[in-house]
Amino acid sequence: MKTAIKTTPALLKREYWEHRGAFRRTPMILGSVFLAGILIFWITAIATSVHIQGIEYTLKQGIQKMAELPPDMLATIWNGVLMNISLLFLMVLFIVVFFYLLGALYDDRKDGSILFWKSLPVSDTQTVLSKLLTAIFLAPAFFVVIAALAQLLVLVLVSIIVLLYGGDPISAIWKPIDLTGNWGLLVAGAIMQLLWALPIYGWLLLVSAWAKRRPFLQAVFIPLLAAFGWYWYNVLTSLSFTNGEVFSAIFTRVGHAMLPYAKGALSFNSRQLGKDPLAVAAQMLHELKDPAIYYGLAFAIVTVSLAIWIRRYRNTT
Repeated sequence: MKTAIKTTPALLKREYWEHRGAFRRTPMILGSVFLAGILIFWITAIATSVHIQGIEYTLKQGIQKMAELPPDMLATIWNGVLMNISLLFLMVLFIVVFFYLLGALYDDRKDGSILFWKSLPVSDTQTVLSKLLTAIFLAPAFFVVIAALAQLLVLVLVSIIVLLYGGDPISAIWKPIDLTGNWGLLVAGAIMQLLWALPIYGWLLLVSAWAKRRPFLQAVFIPLLAAFGWYWYNVLTSLSFTNGEVFSAIFTRVGHAMLPYAKGALSFNSRQLGKDPLAVAAQMLHELKDPAIYYGLAFAIVTVSLAIWIRRYRNTT
């Protein structure tokens, strides 16, 4: 137990140093893209015009007109902007973790480094669990912190632009917006993404442990082939073309993992969303009552256990 406590931080540091480009640079690049997009919009709007409620204004007129909007509409606009920023970060996080786990146990067998790592006093259980912990804690932590910083910098940059054109960024941006609520929504989104994605992560680790080649194809097509086979079994036995529960379950699970805000946000109209982003977070957390989450947790435990068992006996591809 003491050995595991001592080695786990070292294993997590190893995963970070080997994949810091994906975990740290990717969200930083994504945040830079948002800031660059605002600058491009600003430069473009200087020479052209902006549209507010279907009416064309110069940039200065648009900023002045924005200040006249009611606070609840301004809250809807800015909270919606921040929510979309965090949603994109979470989507990219899922993709990054997907490919990280797909190669987590496959790559060191492919390049032969597994022989070196197995010579160290670290068990296969510790190795596999360190990769899972990296996927569910370390990578999301980087993305959440950098996403929150990106949201703040976006607001600061927009405030500077508003100030340059004689607007009041305090009343137009900072008073109506719920920054802490949006950060709470971001954290809740990361938590719900983790819970919905756990069986996917377990499956990816299992495929990474057993695959001798082309782990991506096996990770994607085996579930689809299984769903396709189950569908046609029901078609042939019940003569019905309406039985697609397995396909639906797969795509629903992936959809919730990639778009964790979807169910919560759809329960609110735009005005409600603008007033209280934490209400969306609370609505999302109601999904904890969904039995599908706990079925997925059980599936993840089984697949991760199998990945550990296979890791003990498979040293090469």
